[in-house]
Amino acid sequence: MTLVRRFGGRFAGILAASALLWACQMPPEPDVEAEGPVTDFLRTAATKSQESNNYAAAVNYFRSLVERDPNDVDAVLGLARNCRYIGAAREAVKVLNDGLARHPDRVDLRAELGKAQVASGQVGDAIATLSEVTEADPDDWRSLSALGIAFDLTEDYAQAQQSYRSALAVSPDNNAVLNNMALSGGLDEGIAILEGPAAQPRTGVQVRQNLALLYAMRGDIETAERLLKRGLSIEHAQHNLTFYRQLHSRLASRVGRAAPKVAARKQPAAAADEGLAAADDGSAQPIGAGEVMVRLGVFPVEERASAWLSA
Repeated sequence: MTLVRRFGGRFAGILAASALLWACQMPPEPDVEAEGPVTDFLRTAATKSQESNNYAAAVNYFRSLVERDPNDVDAVLGLARNCRYIGAAREAVKVLNDGLARHPDRVDLRAELGKAQVASGQVGDAIATLSEVTEADPDDWRSLSALGIAFDLTEDYAQAQQSYRSALAVSPDNNAVLNNMALSGGLDEGIAILEGPAAQPRTGVQVRQNLALLYAMRGDIETAERLLKRGLSIEHAQHNLTFYRQLHSRLASRVGRAAPKVAARKQPAAAADEGLAAADDGSAQPIGAGEVMVRLGVFPVEERASAWLSA
């Protein structure tokens, strides 16, 4: 999921993006005699691939399951979710629409559809879908959080914050929700929200990376570097730190001061085969101090991210 936020009246897109990429190996051919029934093997392999972040392999396994039985709702959900993880959100939308045509009453399929619609840039559809889901299941904090992201994309920040608060009412101190809320508000507000969760020993690396990003945007590279070294390899930490320094340098050059007022909000990541089709990269306008929009993208390959950063 990309991040972006408008601050002030006028704005400009400045740059994008960095993401750690996992190697996605092709799945081995199943040994039916050794593994037992093909369906059991495929389901186990799909689950293990997803758990090990090998989402491309998981897609292949789940797709095989769906082809064997289109009414296998768990396989449909797994296929759609892992398509979204690898950036193929539009394929995920199609898979889920096909599934809903067969099972129109499955709220779990509709909830996943809303997330896929957000990721594919179909924001209006996502708001409609996720509003329906959260009305049917007001305790679904994941859909409430996704709805907040969708509202962020329409710049309806009041509704976004309300959705995040509703999600936190269901799941208090949820780091994933706090992370989204932090990236929806102002820079200082976002740092304040993430500092507590980032200090917890069991907090995932994503929270600390986003907090590091916000500190870097504020110009505190030293704090950003310290956060980067918690949970990342030296190589990845250095890679991200180099990006953050470029980020701050470009922001400073655009607004003419050392620490511009910047914050972040989300924008859907483009599908892997569409590059930045979902990003509005041609609408940059002149900006004044304090009026900056930062866009971060998620890309299938580092070269594409670097090309966008240098544009």
